[in-house]
Amino acid sequence: MNYGYGSKYRVGSYYPATFKGTLKDASGNLMPNQPIKLYFEAAIKSYAQTATGTTDENGQFSLTFQVPAGAGYQSYNNAGWSTHYYDIVPVTFTSNDIKLSSNVTSVYHLAYTSRY
Repeated sequence: MNYGYGSKYRVGSYYPATFKGTLKDASGNLMPNQPIKLYFEAAIKSYAQTATGTTDENGQFSLTFQVPAGAGYQSYNNAGWSTHYYDIVPVTFTSNDIKLSSNVTSVYHLAYTSRY
């Protein structure tokens, strides 16, 4: 999805969101059985969410959380059919309290849609 701020994944308010990935060290080696944490910094700060888990024997993880309500501080007109109200929300991954590099650093958080 691209609302004009680059291509990002979009998550919807009140729906579960799942983030999947593979944890590797700086040399590219898989990191099995390691703790991993996702921090979803909601636009409404008190709605921030975390999800925790452990990588499997192949360093893979899947973290799911319930997406909270969005504020809808930004808007995007969808070709005259509807307007999407959304926020750009930072997403951070850590393992053993170390911030990880990731190809996902923020997402579009859809708050609501008005249809014409």
